[in-house]
Amino acid sequence: MIEQLSEDAAQDLESIIALIDHAVGEPLPARPEGFGVTIREYMAAKSCSDSVARDILDKGVELGVLDKKLMVVHAGSPSYVYFKK
Repeated sequence: MIEQLSEDAAQDLESIIALIDHAVGEPLPARPEGFGVTIREYMAAKSCSDSVARDILDKGVELGVLDKKLMVVHAGSPSYVYFKK
């Protein structure tokens, strides 16, 4: 298939394949409906600022009560989701 492309297109395609082959990590999981809470959701529920929400949720992680995981929350946008351990 690559042989059917122009030389420049074939080189571009090969470089893209090389980048993909060397990519690090796994795709982010999608957040299951109703699972955990994001910083924005906590802000809305408690009527507080971003920094206050982040501090409270991160303190829960620090104390071992919560855990957090980077997940796809809205149409491809990754966000930390905080949930009970």
